[in-house]
Amino acid sequence: MIERPISQWVKRNRKATSLTGVACRADGGWVRVHMTNLSYDGCHIITEEQFDLGEQLTLVMPRMQHLKVQVRWVKDGHAGVRFLGGNVIEDRRARIG
Repeated sequence: MIERPISQWVKRNRKATSLTGVACRADGGWVRVHMTNLSYDGCHIITEEQFDLGEQLTLVMPRMQHLKVQVRWVKDGHAGVRFLGGNVIEDRRARIG
């Protein structure tokens, strides 16, 4: 898990959301996920599978574009993901943290 002091926490404006879809992994496999707490930066996902920190996924949700994300934290079937843009600098910044 990525550890940050509470003083570095940023309050995000989250939207109560509940969507079910799939997360496509780099190896071509997929995992059913439930997405909640949507913000401009990312969301919370619930799944029966385990993700790795830093793993990049593509979220596929009904009536939405495919969203590229990076796993930022994991714990007991829950994960926080950050949305990645098409910008190489944004992708690099997300990998560095």
